[in-house]
Amino acid sequence: MGQQLARSTLETPPLPSPKGRLGEPEQMLQWARRAYAEWSRDLITVYWLALALYENSLWQEAISHSDTILQWDFRNLAYGPHGDGADYAWQLISDCNAVKGLSLLALNRPEGRQYLQKYLQRAREQTSWFSRAYIRRRLQQG
Repeated sequence: MGQQLARSTLETPPLPSPKGRLGEPEQMLQWARRAYAEWSRDLITVYWLALALYENSLWQEAISHSDTILQWDFRNLAYGPHGDGADYAWQLISDCNAVKGLSLLALNRPEGRQYLQKYLQRAREQTSWFSRAYIRRRLQQG
């Protein structure tokens, strides 16, 4: 029951803007931290927290929460108790690669580029928080 509530609540973010252009990133972070306190095992919750941390320039924490998802076994990520199929898992992995890569670049760590390249290999822009054009621009900027 709590799992279903978490998923339905988190699939409808309280902020109106998709594609990483948040009007109020602080509000998103407060919301994501509250959700994480309740549903820390839910992968969407972990992802939203990583994204909110990134949007608030808390890059080390964003990397840590992205790594939580990136370190999962794909099969368990897709079909385990918190999974929702292969497409879901690949998109979660792609977006976590973007969050981690962008955070690493913000910390002046060049290895962030490899994570952004991974994002570009698999991401489906229509379901991703980030646009491919934005990621390409970030790669060009270094």
